Amino acid sequence: KQLSQEVNKVYMTNDLDIFNTIKGNRPTNPQHILRLTESIRVNGILQNPIIVNQNNKVIDGQHRLLAAKKAESSIYYIKVKGYDLKEVQTLNLYQKNWSKSDFMEGYSKMGKIKQGIQP
Repeated sequence: KQLSQEVNKVYMTNDLDIFNTIKGNRPTNPQHILRLTESIRVNGILQNPIIVNQNNKVIDGQHRLLAAKKAESSIYYIKVKGYDLKEVQTLNLYQKNWSKSDFMEGYSKMGKIKQGIQP
């Protein structure tokens, strides 16, 4: 029984012009791009790779890519063969952002919130 195996490699590039969007993908949110750009400027690019297909079309991560361009940063990416708009839709269908209560629960478990004092 094989427990783990390498399936894809993570690459890093500062040539962000090699990537293109997929026709039919949802429009980007300018506010989200601004928040991500600021995060990249403050924290650097975190290793949260975008996913691209064999033609360097973005399957997942178009906001991160646009933010990295604005921040003049490099980006991590994974290349997956055969993905297209169907996989874009599938990947985004069930993603859930953290709510305020998720953050509070996380901080609480780390001992950062005591007697109603927030971080």
